[in-house]
Amino acid sequence: MDSERKNSIAIILILISLLLVVAYVVFQPSKDYTYRGPTGEFFFEQKNTGNFEFYSFEMIVIYDEGKDVVKQTMNLRNGPRELKDIPTEGDLQEAVFRYKNRFSDVYITVDPQSSSKTVIAGTEIGQVLGRAESGIFKMYARGALTKEGTNTVDGTMPIISCADVTDNTGVIYLEEGAPQGVIVDDVGCIHIRGETPEEVIESADRLIYVLLGIMN
Repeated sequence: MDSERKNSIAIILILISLLLVVAYVVFQPSKDYTYRGPTGEFFFEQKNTGNFEFYSFEMIVIYDEGKDVVKQTMNLRNGPRELKDIPTEGDLQEAVFRYKNRFSDVYITVDPQSSSKTVIAGTEIGQVLGRAESGIFKMYARGALTKEGTNTVDGTMPIISCADVTDNTGVIYLEEGAPQGVIVDDVGCIHIRGETPEEVIESADRLIYVLLGIMN
């Protein structure tokens, strides 16, 4: 009798444990969400690759005056809801899209002593602006350094700063400093600013969402 009672208790404990596991999975709040922006609604799905978290979303991209319509999947480190408190200053779309022609270049420049994580911000911007298959705007976007430094691998990286902004040369400066934000200065240089590399990435994503029409 004692043996049967012990077996019954063990079975009950196992069932309770299974119910708790199921309840945790079912009732755990989802980090996915729908975001309503100025051009419509977008669904953001949080994904994980190892310890790396990012948001994935789809958008319709129209090329060649409507002749080519493509559904593009985008992946960014941060979703728009997490970035709504990052301030912007100036007309970001005008500051970038004024260089959307084959005679212009946009340089994404960084200080040579910056963290390697800061470069991730430039990679995300370049993937959206550039002419690669994943590029949305098919602009001539290039990487650069603000000055020569000990981290310079070779002499192939151009030296570009905000002082080089012209009618045919745009500059996006990934800047580690305070306060965090995305600012167009008086000469048209775009400062992607944050006190940490993570904040710089957040500011870069904030710019991207504005350019895509997902955020104001």
